[in-house]
Amino acid sequence: MDALAETLRNSGLDVDTKVIVGKSSVEIVCEVLRDKHDLVMRVAKRASSRRKGFFGTTSKRLLRECPCAVHFVASEQPTSSHVLACIDTSTGEAEDAELNERILTLATTIASRDKASVSIAHAWMVDGEHIHEGRIPVSEFNQMRCERKEYVTRMLNEFLEPGGFSSEDGNVFMLKGYPANVIPKFIQTQKVDFVVMGTVGRSGAAGRLIGNTAEEVLESIECSVMAVKPKTYISPMKLGEYIAASKQL
Repeated sequence: MDALAETLRNSGLDVDTKVIVGKSSVEIVCEVLRDKHDLVMRVAKRASSRRKGFFGTTSKRLLRECPCAVHFVASEQPTSSHVLACIDTSTGEAEDAELNERILTLATTIASRDKASVSIAHAWMVDGEHIHEGRIPVSEFNQMRCERKEYVTRMLNEFLEPGGFSSEDGNVFMLKGYPANVIPKFIQTQKVDFVVMGTVGRSGAAGRLIGNTAEEVLESIECSVMAVKPKTYISPMKLGEYIAASKQL
């Protein structure tokens, strides 16, 4: 570690090294809590991981419990060519608006650093669509869909306007469908190699739903990800305690 750090020190960076004994997912979160870090970087999945999928067990736990942003790095991807900001402006909640702002700022900053293109995606659907479709007249359902799209578009434009963006821009996409379905498909077809997204929204049942949706999205993609939580997020892990991730579901 010191040999690796020395190269960075020689370039002018202030680098500390530390070896911590314990379970990786627990100790990383505890280290963040101790020293108030604002970013964790880690490979998405170690070669020795026995978990299926692109993200390992430690990454999954950091996604749920790390209080700061986590950058999951694809091991064979040093830079990015297409960055995607996944936002949801439809809730009208101040906490979600702050999170969306951080997501967009990070995405544009990373794209500028790597000289990459940046896209903005908002997945939307009719509230309770799986319940209503086929159970009410087609004309009524279509009206519901139009009204929902108009609302989502208006809220999206209100958020984008201060930054000089619009839903009409060629790099802004309103994806119709369930996020865990349409976002991975977009990432694949548009060759996105870096995703910035929120992992937890409001507290309570709504927050858990958003968290579960984010995990579903991550189960279906294979690229670098910056996972962001709102500033009001409080990790369920306490220093000196071990809390099984399964108990937080």
